[in-house]
Amino acid sequence: MDCAWIAVFGTLGGSALATLGTVVSTKLKERSDNKIRIWNLEDIEMKRLQDKKEEEFRVYNEVLKADGEHTITAINDHGLGELNGENYKQHVRPILYRNLHILPSSLRKKTRKLDSLLVTEEFYNYNALQEWQDEQYGAYQNIISTIESRYSESTNTKSE
Repeated sequence: MDCAWIAVFGTLGGSALATLGTVVSTKLKERSDNKIRIWNLEDIEMKRLQDKKEEEFRVYNEVLKADGEHTITAINDHGLGELNGENYKQHVRPILYRNLHILPSSLRKKTRKLDSLLVTEEFYNYNALQEWQDEQYGAYQNIISTIESRYSESTNTKSE
């Protein structure tokens, strides 16, 4: 009878060790799979952010190209800036509004501010027409400088 008990305990012990080994192996495999899953999700997120950034800079490229190809701003005889509203509306504004959802909120606000200055044409808040035109000029230059600063930020980030 002692041999029978030894066989039973041996079988139970072997089964327990095999079960324990399987549990440990499964847990290690799950951890490994979770790490791989997390890495894949991080890769997907990084790719999405990179694509979004590339699309944003495509918009900036279009705006800067239109700004360079067409006379959007000028300095008048009084030394104040003037915005050529027609050229802006024809060449730059469509680019900005077609891609407004891509732009950062600060640039969207600046675009909307310039638009409100151009659309309302309520220059009675200003002492002179030239001041109102200078305000439009400043709003447009603010948009361009924001775009250029985004390039500077991007360049600084890449070099670090």
